[in-house]
Amino acid sequence: MKLKWIIISSTCFIFMIIAIFLFCLTQVENANVELEERRKINEVSMKVIDGTVTSTGAEFIITDNYIYPGIGHLFWFNYEYIIEKREFGKWKELKKLQNVKQMDYDISHAAGNDGIWIQKINWEDTYGELNKGKYRCVKWVIWEGERLYFDAIFEII
Repeated sequence: MKLKWIIISSTCFIFMIIAIFLFCLTQVENANVELEERRKINEVSMKVIDGTVTSTGAEFIITDNYIYPGIGHLFWFNYEYIIEKREFGKWKELKKLQNVKQMDYDISHAAGNDGIWIQKINWEDTYGELNKGKYRCVKWVIWEGERLYFDAIFEII
């Protein structure tokens, strides 16, 4: 009787471990799909500049990899962004404390001749001070009336 109980318990434990593994695997896959569902732009990349992340801001390097013949780098970038936090395997947009207008007028920046634009973001007024965790800054360009997204992942330790 005791051996039967050990076999049943072991089998249940193994199924539970497999179920947890499969759940975690689907969460990682879903997190990677989220930005794709927003129509990710492959021609633009963004990454955080090493050593610039604090709980109140960071600097990002945005690269326009698309060169239109005879014109140069095509995309224009504005100051707008959102911050998302990784929680329980999913990206969740942080609630804004207030909508802070970045400029008194709409302005966009083209990348330089090298295709690079550096943006320093201070999110303290918009989101407050961020706690420890994994975050991503999400930005977008407008192309033919549609938002195309790009992002950079960073961590606050």
